[in-house]
Amino acid sequence: MDTTGTIASFTPSPRTRFTIGGDSYEVQGAGRSYSLSSPDAQTLQFQLKPGDYAWFDSSSVDRDEVAADPLIKPGTPIGIDYQFMVQPNGSDGSFTNTASWFVVGEMHNDDLALGSSVHTSPPFAMQLDGNHLQLVARYALPGGNPSNGSPDLHMLTLWTDPNPIVPGQYYNIDIQANVSNTSAGYLSLSVNGTKVVNYSGPLGYGAPTYWEEGLYRNAGPTQTVTADFRNLTLVTGSTAVGWTGVGSKSIPPVTTPPVTTPPVSSTPLPAPIQPAVTKATASPGTGTEAAGSTITLSLAFNEAVKVTGTPTLKLNDGSTATYVSGSGTSSLTFRTTVASTNTATSALAITGVNLPTGTSIKNLSGVAASLSGAVKTFTGLKIDPTTPPAVTTPPPVVTKPPPVVTTTLPAVTKATAVPGTGTALVGNTVTLTLAFNKAVTVTGKPTLSLNDGGIATYLSGSGTGTLTFRTTIASNNTAHSALAITKVNLPSGASIKDSSGVAAKLSGAVKTFTGLKVDPTDPAVASVTALPKTGTEVVGNTITLALRFWETMKVTGTPTLALNDGGTATYVGGSGTNVLTFRTTVKSTDKSTSALAITGVNLPNGASIKDLLGTPAHLWGAVKTFPGLAVKTSTGLMAANALSVTSATSPTSPLPVLTIADKTLTVTEGGGTVGLGTHVSTTDPHDVVTVNIKGLPSYETITDKLDGRTFSGTNVTLTAAEVNSGLTLHSYYRGSGTPVATLTLTATGKDSVTGTVASSASQTIAVTDPAPTTAPGPTSSLVNHGFALLNQHLASNTGRLDHGQIEAAISHGEGFAHDGVLTRPQH
Repeated sequence: MDTTGTIASFTPSPRTRFTIGGDSYEVQGAGRSYSLSSPDAQTLQFQLKPGDYAWFDSSSVDRDEVAADPLIKPGTPIGIDYQFMVQPNGSDGSFTNTASWFVVGEMHNDDLALGSSVHTSPPFAMQLDGNHLQLVARYALPGGNPSNGSPDLHMLTLWTDPNPIVPGQYYNIDIQANVSNTSAGYLSLSVNGTKVVNYSGPLGYGAPTYWEEGLYRNAGPTQTVTADFRNLTLVTGSTAVGWTGVGSKSIPPVTTPPVTTPPVSSTPLPAPIQPAVTKATASPGTGTEAAGSTITLSLAFNEAVKVTGTPTLKLNDGSTATYVSGSGTSSLTFRTTVASTNTATSALAITGVNLPTGTSIKNLSGVAASLSGAVKTFTGLKIDPTTPPAVTTPPPVVTKPPPVVTTTLPAVTKATAVPGTGTALVGNTVTLTLAFNKAVTVTGKPTLSLNDGGIATYLSGSGTGTLTFRTTIASNNTAHSALAITKVNLPSGASIKDSSGVAAKLSGAVKTFTGLKVDPTDPAVASVTALPKTGTEVVGNTITLALRFWETMKVTGTPTLALNDGGTATYVGGSGTNVLTFRTTVKSTDKSTSALAITGVNLPNGASIKDLLGTPAHLWGAVKTFPGLAVKTSTGLMAANALSVTSATSPTSPLPVLTIADKTLTVTEGGGTVGLGTHVSTTDPHDVVTVNIKGLPSYETITDKLDGRTFSGTNVTLTAAEVNSGLTLHSYYRGSGTPVATLTLTATGKDSVTGTVASSASQTIAVTDPAPTTAPGPTSSLVNHGFALLNQHLASNTGRLDHGQIEAAISHGEGFAHDGVLTRPQH
């Protein structure tokens, strides 16, 4: 296990190995001088350019990765923790990725364990979706084909960061996983200490896995991408539970400018360049502006900056210019309208930048910008608030409309969804569109809140009358019969306005999309079982088949299961639960087979299996072969069986053998449990064997370990499978006495061919229930008081109670209805 993240024996050459925390990793890349470096003992830096790929790849991909040698068995808890950072690849300090898929960390499947012809995608992977971090997962249920393109392969997009990745900033990635393609699988992801994914369900393909990190994408993008991975730790087993790594306590800010190639000397790097205003411009740039005229002022910076709040520019005519747009770029736009109260000036000038409380202008690394360069005089741009603005055909002054007129308030007129109907499952994408009555401009990243707990993120449409948002259904979303937009969110700095700067009315965005369901739980078959599990079943024998689903299912009509012996198993129950039961009886017309198998699910007219939202179940997981469960129906076999019973000198007797380990048992004081230690067997495994137990008092029950079923009553009959799974007696006795219950057990066997029945000699078990050793208290007095009421209670003909019941009931005074006993009619 790697618990330190320390890199040793580093080598950048492909097909060579070095260690991280003692675990061996193979270098898989193009082997360029820039491909892989280790700036320090905890950090690996990968750089990927177009056309870079490993020796085993084709030119259809770009790859620069390292792969761990240790394999992790399926079903093993895994803890992975590391810090990840992308470097800027834009001239303005931004990050761009146009790849259709881009993996930046993956749990890779050991495909050789599944066969030389199997080629899979990773069971889970950290990815870049554009410039957003993303986590995807995949699985194929047991018996399914996990190959890419197979209908058995399920892909889930569990999380996409609604915020773009910040280049030059480390993100702490903490992963907890169990790669098991059964209900035991799970995958959780925390980013910078916040849990964003908590998935529970099948994961992977039932094969070993190993970790890979680095850069891997489709060929075609022209960007060079550089990324740093540091403090990688990977642990398994009990150590993995709650593992948080060695670098997650604090993520220090980046204090040196991003690099795209490894440092070549120990000379300290220059200090970061502070963002600053490099130029201020005005539009119009010359002329005379009168009252009502609008002037646009622009500040250019030496890098992209992010605006929080609403900065303003102080002007020498006594007014201010208000921030309009530009956050996230290297140019900010401000606007002012000349008022009649402004001061006339021969040259408009910016005299300062105002940052009210909570307002800031910083670069993408959080460094505050220098704003002194914004101060500028615009020679030739006069302000004369007393002169009316020039017009081509001046109307009479008394009828001139106000210079700024908002005739129509921008507003949402319609909200639509694609798809508009159907059921959206985990990993499905829903596109939501807001139509406005006029063109609007978007600043920042608005989002839509949805009633399933998800968020739809703004994608495009600024400058038009239609804005597009998108959401991906996650496993932790809430199921709903109709997806709905509940509100529009405008985080700090985000806005939706028309060209005049008027904020849009967004109440029209709230809408319920009737017919578009959200079902984050896959209504699929999780497991299939048969009872009996093994053996040879002959004509007349019954086989019970159970389909367990990931969620509660509702059955309409009578579905059936097609079997490879030519028979069918008919649905018998389970609607309203997550386990559906089917049953088949072997017929003489069925075909013999060495391993019974379900080959399909039949839904006759009117029959259906759906979840509670009405989503049809995915039934391909029901197809299963039961090794060791044979069916024999041939005439020769039946004749031979009959001959062995009727013609043999000493026919096989169905007499069962009942074994009891201890015939004197004592329950834990004051109520508890004790194992009965019973076992039953016959010489013919096809005999139908049961065990009858008489004398079980009402304050005791028996539970089997086959399916957890609990039995009670004075006359109980159990199957051999239930008996041999292990029986536990539970006592609920709370009285002060020491009752001894005598259980009488008798085993009965029935020959499956001749129908002959034989029973074993009865045996007994004495079960003692000692009284609790607690000191007398208020409860004891309550017992005495209760016995004073006994004659009235018995006279009321309320039913039969034994001493244990009466005393136990009175001992729990809060649950024994004294008043009810006293006031019950006497007859």
